[in-house]
Amino acid sequence: MKTKILSCILTLIGASVLNAQQFPFLTDPGSLAGSGAALALYKQLDDEDKKNRDKMKAFGVDYIKRQVYFMGFSLAVGERISNEIEASVTRYTTLKNRNSSLSLLNYSKKKENTKMLALIETMLTNIQREARNQKGLFVIYGEKMNLLQNMMESLEEINRVLDIVEDNIEQTKLYNRIFN
Repeated sequence: MKTKILSCILTLIGASVLNAQQFPFLTDPGSLAGSGAALALYKQLDDEDKKNRDKMKAFGVDYIKRQVYFMGFSLAVGERISNEIEASVTRYTTLKNRNSSLSLLNYSKKKENTKMLALIETMLTNIQREARNQKGLFVIYGEKMNLLQNMMESLEEINRVLDIVEDNIEQTKLYNRIFN
């Protein structure tokens, strides 16, 4: 009887070991939950890795599209604008000196010119400050190009006003030469 019971127990143990190898959830349910959680985490990491790779590829495509803004074109435009600013400042100082030599007693547009020159001075100061700030500006989506374009438009306006002041000074000198 002892042998029968012992053989029965050994048979049950052998069957449970066999079942444990084929069906691990029968003997270790905690390990099954841990394996499922680990599988879910690995799947999530794999999905995030794929998303990051796709984002890197998309950024590469965008970078190629924006390369015009990063390369020498913006540097060349910035250099050209710097030269234009310097030329405008030089022209402003000469016109300011010429305007100060005009007499208020004779016919002159000195007051008008002084107001316009004060406006130009503030505009030039603002543009010079913007130009200094833009040298450290990192280009994203062509923002620097938009700022440079705005500076070019402002310089056009400044040059128009400087032309008006120059014409006024010439008119005044011509008028005073004729009538004095």
